[in-house]
Order: sequence, then structure tokens, then C-alpha cells
Amino acid sequence: MKLVVIVTGASGAIYARRLLHVLADLCAGTWPNEPAHKDLQVDWVASATAPQVWLTELGEPMPQEIGAPAFAAPADAPEDRPVPPSLPSAAAARRESGPLRASPPTEVFGSNVLARGARALSPSGTPTLRSGGSSESPPLVSQIRRWDRQDFSAPFASGSNAPDAVLVMPCSMSALSRVAHGGGEDLAARACEVALKERRRLVLVVRETPLSLVHLRNMVAATEAGAVILPAVPSFYGGIQTLEEAVDTVVARALDHVGLRVALTRRWGAPESA
Repeated sequence: MKLVVIVTGASGAIYARRLLHVLADLCAGTWPNEPAHKDLQVDWVASATAPQVWLTELGEPMPQEIGAPAFAAPADAPEDRPVPPSLPSAAAARRESGPLRASPPTEVFGSNVLARGARALSPSGTPTLRSGGSSESPPLVSQIRRWDRQDFSAPFASGSNAPDAVLVMPCSMSALSRVAHGGGEDLAARACEVALKERRRLVLVVRETPLSLVHLRNMVAATEAGAVILPAVPSFYGGIQTLEEAVDTVVARALDHVGLRVALTRRWGAPESA
């Protein structure tokens, strides 16, 4: 499966970070109870404003490279930290990942994804997602690649090599407008355009409130063109107790719609052990 992830400057960088963590572990085979997804290729693009929003909201720059596992336990993480009994799979991942932490703000490295509260340097000197609290960086995930937003040599810039799905998370209202009206001159806009014209899955995880009439009409236009509007609205059944668990409910639904069903949160009507 070829998946393109687009991170815009909308508020909600925590959704994108969690998404990339999960995808890294799926590719590497380090996600609990999941075999390695060797056929999963993830390309991702950050908009011009996404790194600034990421740094502001998460207190850490966006790194260029991604390593796995993304859920190694920090040295100071208590083993008996309580987790919701109704969310065994997600709870196991969270127990390994440790609490959400922010490292001190530093220089923004262009369009770069850090693990929770941990910083590492790749051999090239740029930040890389590393396992929390680990003394060494995890192996890089070669199946995940970030592209510059102006680099149209990316294969998914052409309908002849279209991805299976494009996921915009979070999706700003400006990005929504470009999808609805076919505008934009960067790689992110082109990826969405290719997905629509080639009849591939395009999921827009919109994040804005309140919504103006312009926003609503753009959502209708994008839906009529073939996109799925998936608001970043968490669900609260299943024993949700933390911010991360609420984020997981949105990430799980987004992954569902691009064809990746992951045991990330408890589903409605499912037994507590599911």
C-alpha cells in the first residue's frame, strides 16, 4: 500500500505526531500484536506553516527521519502506571511510550517528527524520531520518507504513479479550500489533486471551530469531488481517560478510512479484550 500523509499548519499537531508514530511501528513490525507491514510505503509532506505550529504546540521541532520502535519505555516510567482496562492494545502501547513530554523549543529544522520528549540526531545531524528514554537511536524506517513541499519529483505527484490513499492530518481550512477548488502550487495540493482525479481515497481530517458558511460549502464541494471529510472530533466511549486516548480515537478512524485497521482504541460494541 502506498500512503501519502500531509501535515498542514492547522492546530492539532498532536494528531500528526501520533499518526506518524503508529505508521513507523507498523512498518517496522514493532506495533503490539501486529506483523510488519512490509508492503506499506509512507510518503509525507509538511506545509510551509506546519513546522512552526508543531514547535509551538508540542515544544519540539519536526525531525526529518523516523525510527522505530517509537514506544520504548522511558527510564523513569513507572511500571504500575494505571491504564484503562477497556483499552488493552492501546494501553500496552502507551505503557511503553511513556507520558507526553515536551523538550525545550529549539531551531525548527525545516519540515522535520520527534518522539515524546526525546531528541536524537541522525548521522546527518538532523533530528530523528527516537524511542523515548533510549540511549541510542532506533533504526530508521526506510519505508517512510519525507518530501519537500516543492519537490515535484515525488512519484505521487503524477497520476501514473498515484498512491492508494492520501491522508491530510490535520487539515487546515486553507488546504480544504485548495482541495475543493483545485488550487495550490505545492506538492501537498498536487497529491490531493492526483488522488481525486485518479479516484483514490482522500481523507481530510479537518480541524477548525466554529465553521463559517465558506468552510461548510468547501466541505460539500470536496465531498462531491470524492474526498472524505473526517473532523478531528474524538469519541469518549470505551473508558477514555487521557488526551492521548482521545487522540487515538481520531487516528484510528482516519487509518480505517485509508484501509489500515489498527488495534489502537476500543471500538463500539467490541468486548473489552478486543
